[in-house]
Amino acid sequence: MARINSNWYTKGKFDRKNWRNTLDTENEFLYSKGRYPTKIKKEDLPKDYTEIRSRTIWYMTGFVKTSGVKDLYYTYIKENHLFKDDYLYISYDKKIEKVKDKYGYDEIRNYDFIICGSDNIDVLFAIEENSDIDTTKIRNKIKEKFEWWKENEKDDYKSWFDGKEVTDIFEYYKGLRNAKTYFISDTHFNHKNIIKYCNRPFKDVEEMNRVLIENWNNTVTDFDTVFHLGDVALTDESDMKELIPKLKGKKFLIRGNHDKKSKEFFRNVGFGFISESPLKLDNEKLILSHKPLKDTEIPKGYVNVHGHIHNNSLHKINPETNEMEYPEDLYTEKLHINVSVDVIGFKPISLKELLKKLEEKK
Repeated sequence: MARINSNWYTKGKFDRKNWRNTLDTENEFLYSKGRYPTKIKKEDLPKDYTEIRSRTIWYMTGFVKTSGVKDLYYTYIKENHLFKDDYLYISYDKKIEKVKDKYGYDEIRNYDFIICGSDNIDVLFAIEENSDIDTTKIRNKIKEKFEWWKENEKDDYKSWFDGKEVTDIFEYYKGLRNAKTYFISDTHFNHKNIIKYCNRPFKDVEEMNRVLIENWNNTVTDFDTVFHLGDVALTDESDMKELIPKLKGKKFLIRGNHDKKSKEFFRNVGFGFISESPLKLDNEKLILSHKPLKDTEIPKGYVNVHGHIHNNSLHKINPETNEMEYPEDLYTEKLHINVSVDVIGFKPISLKELLKKLEEKK
């Protein structure tokens, strides 16, 4: 393995002719400090390197070391952006100084690296975890800016947080940082007969609805994302408007065969995204659908996450036809995973748990 001896690495090379441009961004190997090619890949970096997702390293993306930090300094501008032109200065070996230049303007010296934008808090959290340094002054500066912005840029504040009241900026971003992804299908809220069809352990729909909502909200936070893979409920619109907003998280829907209402309706009750067709999650190599997809419909290297079959096996024989609805030669078991509520404990399953189950299938 190549030696890791730089405090920061970039995806691509700094373009000296155009400082907003990045060269060689498709290269799997990182550049040290935006200039020097290496044989280091993203996965080679230790855990104390934090990814910078916005273009804050000479308009590049990359990774910054968050251990061994000696000093920090923070500056902000009072304007209608929360973090856009706010800067976190990092030094690994010297005390950062603020001096006046020959024109009388403030100048920051002795720093190794600058972060700006919404990455500031992510990097600060990582430094607090990996370096022995007091960040009280930095936190106070960020809080000071946040309170000013909240009071003086009310419209921008409401837009940024989707109208939600935020009192602690650090707790809010901690929630975002720890956000998880979940999957669920076939909740069938208010569907009385599903209790009998699938032998669900509930005496009536009132108990089923209550337990499903409680389980969901005990698992998911408001910061998490939940992919619902269809058949949300069998009920009228007024009941849907009452039930769905009770569920925490950012909710995305892949329509099932019982989801007949309009896209506009599902948006109004709380689904931020509604899809009629399978949805690919490229980073995780998953393709989401309501009904199981044929092997030929699954991209190479992907696994189909689906619902629809409830607590039945993928290759169950239909007693009426004496045939499989999903024949083994067209629907390979290892390429499919069922997330109907009936087989995942009547609560959303996390991406981490899902990947573990897929590993066990191999």
